[in-house]
Amino acid sequence: MKEASSPDEERRRHPRHELLAQVRVSRGREDIVMEMINISRSGALIDMGSVDQPRWVDIGRVLEFSVTHPISFEVVEIRGRIVRIFKDENATHFA
Repeated sequence: MKEASSPDEERRRHPRHELLAQVRVSRGREDIVMEMINISRSGALIDMGSVDQPRWVDIGRVLEFSVTHPISFEVVEIRGRIVRIFKDENATHFA
């Protein structure tokens, strides 16, 4: 018997892989360091921690990130569109 999956898992096109990588976003005078907590071929989940959500973190916004590989420390430049934002008691997250 197959276990029931969550609605989020059913919508995902690609499996997610847990990791902890440093992400840096620079916008004008703001330079925010965040954590990427999972990634797939089609997206990633970013944890902003306790930083107040800047106005430019908005659904539909395209951001350019510098991601530091957690093992090699190589810095990779990527671009992504924010499709979801949610908050919990500890942090703001976006995907």
